[in-house]
Amino acid sequence: MVLHRRIAFAPLGVLAAGLVAPIWAGTIGVSALTQVCLGPEGPGRICEVRSSAAGPARASTGYTAGETVTSGAGESSFELEAMGEAVFGGLRGFSALTVAGGQPDFTQIGWRTLLRMEDALVIDAPGLTGTAGTLVLQLEIEGSGTGTGTAAPPPLTVSFLDWYVGPATTSPAFGRIDLNGKSALASVSGAPIPFVYGGPPVDILLTTIVLAGAFCDGPHCVSWSASVETDAFNTVRVTGIEAYDETGAAVRDFAIAAGSGSLYSGSGITAVPEPAPFWLAAAALAATVLQRARRDKRE
Repeated sequence: MVLHRRIAFAPLGVLAAGLVAPIWAGTIGVSALTQVCLGPEGPGRICEVRSSAAGPARASTGYTAGETVTSGAGESSFELEAMGEAVFGGLRGFSALTVAGGQPDFTQIGWRTLLRMEDALVIDAPGLTGTAGTLVLQLEIEGSGTGTGTAAPPPLTVSFLDWYVGPATTSPAFGRIDLNGKSALASVSGAPIPFVYGGPPVDILLTTIVLAGAFCDGPHCVSWSASVETDAFNTVRVTGIEAYDETGAAVRDFAIAAGSGSLYSGSGITAVPEPAPFWLAAAALAATVLQRARRDKRE
């Protein structure tokens, strides 16, 4: 059964960034949330979180409900559905919305699932301890989108996936994959992550936004309707990790200790059920590097 709730079409004075920040505050872990935004861009836009979850190793969230918005021209109704799951090395999200009886002053709605993974890494390699290096994570992204609408001219529907992987930051430079009426399978490279071999931990971030939106603006937008779906539940996942030395040459024999306890290798990330203490992971890394150095001397 679809639940219904009624909200007033009035500014809340809370922007998306203000809602997201308290849920993940730069700590090691994963998080997922769903968020609806009503109205055009600007200070009067409503943005509200509908569901959220966070954890050290796994987070999942979902939301299904019907809602009614009261504006000057009357009532507009819409239905929202979303699912999201985040684990180390993989993010999955789905967002779908249906607008029915949209009023002329109910012009824009965006419905999105936001997923995030943060970790702290120590990277080392034989003979490179203390020198500068760069880490690059490779992603595979798969998704699809559909959108239809009724009005004359019809409403604009949008379906896309934003992604970022690289150094942890509060203002990631997202890449975007347009999924409106299409399917996509893409391999992308993340932003370079500078670090020092064997040095202090470096913070990394993997995040994605799965959005379904609809726009109708003008006197023709009387009782307008739209249906949009963005499906990226086949996952945004890390499929490769590359390390380079200070000259830009590829380093093959590197090892990574992760604060999450996850296993990082050239072929990606393997999550573990619960994060191990960071000092245990760092000790394991030091032992691995020492063993490889001794092996190299014997050879």
